[in-house]
Amino acid sequence: HLHRWPIYTNLCHTLVAGPGMCLHFNFQAVFVVWPLLVALGWYLMAVAVDTDLLQVGTRSFGTPRENCHLVSWGYETQQRLMWTKVSFCYWVYILSFIGFLLHSIRQLRCFQSVDYENKTMSDFAAFIHGLPHLKGDSRAEEDLKVVLEEATGQQL
Repeated sequence: HLHRWPIYTNLCHTLVAGPGMCLHFNFQAVFVVWPLLVALGWYLMAVAVDTDLLQVGTRSFGTPRENCHLVSWGYETQQRLMWTKVSFCYWVYILSFIGFLLHSIRQLRCFQSVDYENKTMSDFAAFIHGLPHLKGDSRAEEDLKVVLEEATGQQL
């Protein structure tokens, strides 16, 4: 019987298809929220510094005389406000770097928590060292199973 999940299931927290899918949706959520925060930061900076930052490159052109005035205004405004663009890019870069480092730590902690609370494939894995190199035509898996069953006393 196939379990049907409700459409409102939060895939950032609910294990529908394992921890990898949950971490993937957390990653997607960050890359939806972060650009929105950057856009909000740009808007707030433009309102605080000069609203011309919101208009540069968006004004419509008209007659040749109006175009000349528009190009002159755009050049002067761009030169006057260049410091805001540079500092905004600088801070977005720094905050992105710090934020992504924090997000990677959070992802690691989420995975460790999920792996601790749930039985996963890694709970049923064994590493065996020192096995000889064999050709593919031997029945090594069956022989190894017999030896492991004898050594552990468990049926595999």
